Amino acid sequence: MGAGSGFAESESTSRRSPVAKQTKQDHIASDTALQQGIDQKYPSTTWVVGQDSYTTAQVDAVLQKRIAANKASDLAHAAWLAACATATSTMEQTAPTVHAVEQRIRAESNNDAGALAVFGLKPVKKGKKTAQVKAQAAVKSAATRKKNNTMGAAQRTAADKAAEKEAPAEEVATTPAVSAVAAQAQPAPQTPSKQ
Repeated sequence: MGAGSGFAESESTSRRSPVAKQTKQDHIASDTALQQGIDQKYPSTTWVVGQDSYTTAQVDAVLQKRIAANKASDLAHAAWLAACATATSTMEQTAPTVHAVEQRIRAESNNDAGALAVFGLKPVKKGKKTAQVKAQAAVKSAATRKKNNTMGAAQRTAADKAAEKEAPAEEVATTPAVSAVAAQAQPAPQTPSKQ
């Protein structure tokens, strides 16, 4: 940095500057090298920046302030990462216990909003089924009923009434014929089956 060159970036310069792409370690290394170079090559120079002038000692103080801020930020970031890892681990380890406690409270309060509010919990809402899910369920249900020949209460009642109406007429018409056929038919001798 020569006399008359600025070390503070203006707003328009900072937008184009590659400074934003550097890591904290890059900033620390760059500022440290700059400080050492200025101390070696320009130990007693006055630096003019805009309307202000700075001694080499003042420039050193500015660079040292930047280095200290980046180091402190780096340490704080490392501590934050460690704290986040600890928090995540704690949440994962304690989740089953907290979930079980919440479930018991929900069960004992019958999912009542007022009772749950005391514990900071909200009632569990049942999800609404989409039209597509309902249509798929209806098709599956109909297929199952047809496969198992199951009927609802109204269908059973209607089937029973229809069977009662048809049964007496069939019995009267078929009973003599069935009796005559049964009397003529002799049962065939049964032979044991081979296994």
